[in-house]
Amino acid sequence: MTDLADRVRRWRHDLHRIPETGLREHRAGDYLAATALAVAAARLTVGEDLLDPDTAPWTASEDFGALAEVVPACFALLGNGERLGAGGTPLHSPDDDFNDDVLDTGVADYVNLVRTALPVTGAR
Repeated sequence: MTDLADRVRRWRHDLHRIPETGLREHRAGDYLAATALAVAAARLTVGEDLLDPDTAPWTASEDFGALAEVVPACFALLGNGERLGAGGTPLHSPDDDFNDDVLDTGVADYVNLVRTALPVTGAR
């Protein structure tokens, strides 16, 4: 329970740094709900040992930020390798060699995200 309390405290501190005063912002609720869905899907996909739900919020993609202004969003990362030539080269680098072995994991995570967000409510 202490781990959960620490995570919630960090979220609260982050959210208080950017107060929602314009009556249009819904960052707090969207952030928590989208993050909870992403974490639940990742937990189903890779298990607890490979999951890091405590990654600090960051701004890495202006196009994703534009999307997040319209719909609730959570920027999730999929590990692609740690060594040069094995997926560990920075994206958009001339030396980038995407590790195709992670594609199945990425697809499985999206499937789990959809199943978590839109559970089946009855048999067909």
